[in-house]
Amino acid sequence: MSGDIFRQNSMEEKVCITQYEQKEYDSCSWENEEFDDPSFNELIKEAETAIDQGVYPTRIYQGSSGSYFVKNIEGKTIGVFKPKDEEPYGRLNPKWTKWMHRMCCPCCFGRSCLIPNQGYMSEAGASLVDQKLGLNVVPITKVVKLASETFNYLRLDVEKSKAKKVVNEHFPKVGRKFNRLGLPPKKGSFQVFVENFKDADFHLRKFES
Repeated sequence: MSGDIFRQNSMEEKVCITQYEQKEYDSCSWENEEFDDPSFNELIKEAETAIDQGVYPTRIYQGSSGSYFVKNIEGKTIGVFKPKDEEPYGRLNPKWTKWMHRMCCPCCFGRSCLIPNQGYMSEAGASLVDQKLGLNVVPITKVVKLASETFNYLRLDVEKSKAKKVVNEHFPKVGRKFNRLGLPPKKGSFQVFVENFKDADFHLRKFES
């Protein structure tokens, strides 16, 4: 396929990446933008500090996408992060059962009302609409960028990150020329974690009886 790059992820599955996707992936900035919500900015800084100190997000095994509980330095869950490229139609979705579902029965996969790989934006949009209407039923959700060893990356990116760290340790002058040393950040939705809330199924079941 002309103009495409083929790589292998950790599941030995071939992944096709267009040149546009690769350029966007490689050029993604480390920095998160400043939001007009100081408490949310502080929450993201807590998450980044925790990851730097080795307190990594943990994968949520329910659901059809790669989503993660994000913690602070004390190990307390402060948010849920859903990377764009780990959504059900994402090229790095870690749920192999969903990959089989998509390959074998694509007509029954996912919700046709959603644009593929834009679920993270719909979650942030739902939060924005909720705030504008003053409903207060959707936790604050915004689009951010995070990087963590526990996210699902292409094997090549993992090996590149390891090689750069080794070079930087032994040849600091060369290491300073690298654009980044760690894994590339992933764009996705970050939803503030709230306690004592019940999911939609709990309320919908009331109408069944």
